Amino acid sequence: MHSGESKAAGFSADFCIGAWLVEPSLDRVSQNGTVLRLRPQLVDLLVVLAQHAGRTVSKETILASVWAGQHVAESGMTRCIAEIRQALGDDAHEPTMIQTIPKRGYRLVAPVVFLEASPAPGAGGDTAPPPVSTEPIDPARGSDVPGQGPLRVPLRIRWTVGSILGGAALLAVTLGAIGWSRVPVLSARDTVLLADVTNTTGDPSFDGTLKLALAVHLGQAPFLHILSDDHVRTALTLTGRPASQAVAGPVALEVCRREGAAVLLAGSIARMGSHYAVGLEAIACNSGDSIAREFLDVESKEGVLTGLETAAARLRRKLGESRASLSRYDVPIVRATTPSLEALRALSLGDLNRDHARLGDALAFYRRATELDPEFALAWARRGAAAGNLGLPEEATPAFRKAYDLRDRVSEAERFYILGHYYRFVADDPDKAVET
Repeated sequence: MHSGESKAAGFSADFCIGAWLVEPSLDRVSQNGTVLRLRPQLVDLLVVLAQHAGRTVSKETILASVWAGQHVAESGMTRCIAEIRQALGDDAHEPTMIQTIPKRGYRLVAPVVFLEASPAPGAGGDTAPPPVSTEPIDPARGSDVPGQGPLRVPLRIRWTVGSILGGAALLAVTLGAIGWSRVPVLSARDTVLLADVTNTTGDPSFDGTLKLALAVHLGQAPFLHILSDDHVRTALTLTGRPASQAVAGPVALEVCRREGAAVLLAGSIARMGSHYAVGLEAIACNSGDSIAREFLDVESKEGVLTGLETAAARLRRKLGESRASLSRYDVPIVRATTPSLEALRALSLGDLNRDHARLGDALAFYRRATELDPEFALAWARRGAAAGNLGLPEEATPAFRKAYDLRDRVSEAERFYILGHYYRFVADDPDKAVET
């Protein structure tokens, strides 16, 4: 549900929360020249809280207002609150914006001022701007008018025929020069569910490996926020399914909706004679409609990872990522991970065992991954973490050091992962680890 048409909002008037200006029709907030794009669900949630400023809004009310007609888990709403706090610089423990009311809901404690557009001069409105109160607002009290909520301040907008025609002419010239640009499918803070890759080749070396490679590649994109495996497992449990169940097809779509994600990314690989067909599809979680897809014919098994990378890069562009961002965050999959499918398979099996608390088995797979490809930086970091958790510092320390030496091969997210562990366990610099 887009905030510009939100049933939660009921209107698209701009408003201020403390020093932040919220513009629902643009899905953004701004303060002192800093402009942040938020995904529509976050803006709708802010609108609901603002309409009840100073009062507790129950979780049921928020779910019914922001995700009307959708089955969204409470954890999805909690994550949205956390994203809003992060964007606005709020602290859950000492809130100045949003206060959590345990077992009940949330309360907006910052001052709220709605800005309403009033008629332009000559359209029946007054010619003098109305007075604006400069008195501080008590969020628990709302406005000074009994029975009203947040203070509403009319915002006078003046449009002239000349400015409208001039703007239209400028827009026409601009579009003529650069062509019609694609409207981004995803906003800056949308959440994406990465489904398990459907493998019909019969080759187990693709099981788990392609999803892991996709996660590493797509994780580079600053505007793609991939739903964590922990959230996915929790959602599966809440639906009565085992946490180990494959997340694909209708199950993936159900998880996507429950967690309030915007898009489901589904991958597939099939054999076509001696070739492989690699596919990626983006599906809108709300409607289940396909919104973008990429299919490639790959000549050999060795070229599957590169083909997957090409398809993923094209899909990122279709989903709204800029060319500049693609150029900057485009570490090749085989460099960020490994050109060896067997090593990648070992890493994915290590992660699977780690996620189910089988650290001994996980460490064995991580060792195997580093044996198959000694330049596999992420595998060395995983090996160090597993060894450290098993109380094997004599193995963990050199593994972290090896990963650190290879840190320039990986993408930015994996580099931070490696640096954090290195500073904590090798350099013994907890402050630097926390900073990283």
